[in-house]
Amino acid sequence: MARLRRGYLRITYLVQGKNIRYLPSYLHFRKVNALECKVKSDSECELTIDFKDRYIFFAICKNMCYNKKVVKYKGILSPFARFFVKAGVCLGVISFILLSWVLNGIVLDIKVEGSAKCFERETLSLVSVYGIKKYSSFKSVDYTALENAILSSNQKISFVSVYKRGNSLVINAELSSSISQPLVKYDGDLVSSVDGVVEEISVLRGTALVTLGQEVKKGDTLVGAYLTDKDGEVYKSFTVARVKILETLTFEYENANFNNIELYYAISKFKVSELEVYEKRHEIIGDKIVITLTVRHVLYGGNS
Repeated sequence: MARLRRGYLRITYLVQGKNIRYLPSYLHFRKVNALECKVKSDSECELTIDFKDRYIFFAICKNMCYNKKVVKYKGILSPFARFFVKAGVCLGVISFILLSWVLNGIVLDIKVEGSAKCFERETLSLVSVYGIKKYSSFKSVDYTALENAILSSNQKISFVSVYKRGNSLVINAELSSSISQPLVKYDGDLVSSVDGVVEEISVLRGTALVTLGQEVKKGDTLVGAYLTDKDGEVYKSFTVARVKILETLTFEYENANFNNIELYYAISKFKVSELEVYEKRHEIIGDKIVITLTVRHVLYGGNS
């Protein structure tokens, strides 16, 4: 089409920008013939030019910051132009669908999430032993076998879930909160050291003073070092107990980069040290990101 004679093919554009009324005169000055111009407003018009002038027209629109789009084709060759445009769109859609279908079955990233992310290097090393790496096929992944392998490789991990998310293989691994200390005898009450909600309570000796789901404050007695007989008489005793409490913490970051929220999650998790993160979420308020972490505390009898 580059060697077409003038008049065989014309293009009508919808042009938007400032001082649109002066565009035909400027085109004439640049030796581009505006065959037809319908001004719709001070900032919009429909302009028809010859196909051979399109490159000069593109350069003018770029320099003058005009937005443009093709409205229609005119002339003896217009049916062929419309055909090639539609064919190009169809080919583009087909190519996109085929590419998406092919890439959907390929691992483009492997992510380790959850409270056991601190063992990411060891986990990814084990994944590679199973022959899974970037550009592997998802069909080659034995999810159950991989979960069992990761779980059995580290006694500090209590839960593993492997799944596909988009083109990422996600490994969600959680730390065990029950292996750090066995239940043993303690003198004195079990007192809460944090504000939160009781998630779990195990009492082998002593009297539970809270229930599941109850909100507690720092300093509240969770398990009393005493027993009550059937007649209601109280006897001093000791405690053998463990209580898990979920505490909610918030961290605010001013002038935040909203494109890198994971960075603020990482910073927040670093601030809670070795506590297990039970749940996480974030909220954007103006230019600020507010990260909310729910962390799990495991308290034993005699703590104060």
